[in-house]
Amino acid sequence: MNFASLKRGLKKCILALPIIRGARKKYLKYIRSCYDYTLKPPTIICSTCIGGMISHNLGLRFMSPTINLWMMPSDLTKFVCDLDKYLSADMEFIRSNCYEYPVGRLDDITIYFQHYKSNAEALEKWNERKKRIDKDNIYIITDDKRLSDKEAERLENAKCKRLIIFTNKEEKNKNYFRFECYKNSDEIGKYSVRDLFGFAPFEREFNYAAWLSGSSNYAINKGEKYEK
Repeated sequence: MNFASLKRGLKKCILALPIIRGARKKYLKYIRSCYDYTLKPPTIICSTCIGGMISHNLGLRFMSPTINLWMMPSDLTKFVCDLDKYLSADMEFIRSNCYEYPVGRLDDITIYFQHYKSNAEALEKWNERKKRIDKDNIYIITDDKRLSDKEAERLENAKCKRLIIFTNKEEKNKNYFRFECYKNSDEIGKYSVRDLFGFAPFEREFNYAAWLSGSSNYAINKGEKYEK
């Protein structure tokens, strides 16, 4: 067993502890109380695994193909700004010496299917979920890691219901959201990876339920104990 497998196994055991499960249960009750379930399920297009985690936390159907995968924010920008082009393109899988999971090419963008075991599984889920996209109800979530100013400007003009760009810097405008936990870092970290206490940084700071429901106040205050 390699170190990565050992680490995953240890983390799985810790997350199964009653105290951790209790904290997660309390959090899910809180976050679901913030969501407006009368709304249509959102199509969350994102550059990390965050879309699947959000949908799972809220008990929503996966309405986007960008589930259990990641891509560079620059590639996500291309994808959302020319959606029809990329959705009609054929997925080609490439050999990678860096990743054990499937890596696909969709025209000129690269997609990393991190949580899929085979090319066939990745392609099946991609094709199945891209049919569910609601182009009138798209929410875009990404970050500014290696995203140029020109790309960010283009992204902000993408057709969507709402856009959020995570950053560790000062927020440029209403489309940006700064993670306090990364404010002293050189760049934004892995905000969609859960720690040993069962929470990812985005779950601790970003009230995505309120954001998806149209609220202008979607920052979770420091020390909030999810008591709603």
